[in-house]
Amino acid sequence: MDFVAEAAAAAAGARDRAQLQRASVFELAAERAMRDLLRPALAAAAQAALGPAAIVRLAPPRLRRWLLARGSAAAAAAALAAALAALELHHLRRWGASFSETFYGLRRAPLRSSASTAPATASRRRQPRDLGAHQQQRDVDADPDRLTPAQLWGSLLYLALGPVVESSLQQAYDAAVAESTSLFADDDAGDRLGDGHDGGAPPHQQPPLSARLAGAARRWLVAVYPLVQAVVRAALLANQLAYMFGVVDFHSPEMALLGLRVRRMGPDDF
Repeated sequence: MDFVAEAAAAAAGARDRAQLQRASVFELAAERAMRDLLRPALAAAAQAALGPAAIVRLAPPRLRRWLLARGSAAAAAAALAAALAALELHHLRRWGASFSETFYGLRRAPLRSSASTAPATASRRRQPRDLGAHQQQRDVDADPDRLTPAQLWGSLLYLALGPVVESSLQQAYDAAVAESTSLFADDDAGDRLGDGHDGGAPPHQQPPLSARLAGAARRWLVAVYPLVQAVVRAALLANQLAYMFGVVDFHSPEMALLGLRVRRMGPDDF
C-alpha cells in the first residue's frame, strides 16, 4: 500500500511539474511575434553590412551563378537565410531553443520526454558540439530534454529556410497577380480598340514553350496559393485551440513533425 501511495504521489508531482513547465498560448504568441520582427531586421543588417555584391562573392560557386542570374532579390534571400542560420544554430546548440524562444525563457524538448524524469545537471543540459554518435546517444538517454541531431538540424532547417521560402512564395504570388491584372487590362483595351493589325501584317506568333510554361505556373500559383494559405492557417488555428485546451502537447504542426514541444526553462537549464 505504501508503494501505491508513493507511486500516486509521484504521478501527481509529475503532472504538477508538467503543468508548470507548459508554455502558455500568450508566451508562444509573443515569441512568434518577435520571430516575425527579427527576420526583416536581420535581412536589413546583413545587406547593410555586406551588400549584394559581397553576398554573391561569399556564396559557394554553384550558388553564385544562380544568385547572379536572379539579382539582388536572391542575394537578399541568401543573406537572410545565412544570418538566420548562424543565429539560430548558436542558440539551438547552446540552449536547445531558437533566439526568440530563449528571449522568453522557453526551450524545445522532445515529445517523448516526461516531467517525471529526474532533472539533469546544468552541464548536461548544454548541447555538446563535437561528440561521437555513441556519446550523443548516451547523453540523450541521460537527459530526455536534449535535442537529438535530427531534431536540431530539422529545427535549424525550418527556422532558417522557412521564412525565406514563405517570403519568396509571397513575392512570386504578388508578382503573378500584378501580371495577371495587367494582362486582363491589356485584353480589355484590345477588345475596345480592335485587334490593331492591318491586312498585310503577319498573324500573331505563338510564344515559346518556356514562356507558356511560365504563364501556366503563374496561373497555377494565383489559383492554388490562396487555398494553400487558407488550409495552413486553419490547421494552425485548430492546432493552437487543441494546445490551449490540453489536447496536444505541441503548439504547431511543424513541431509535431519534428517530435518536439516547447516548455518553460527551469533552474537546471542555466
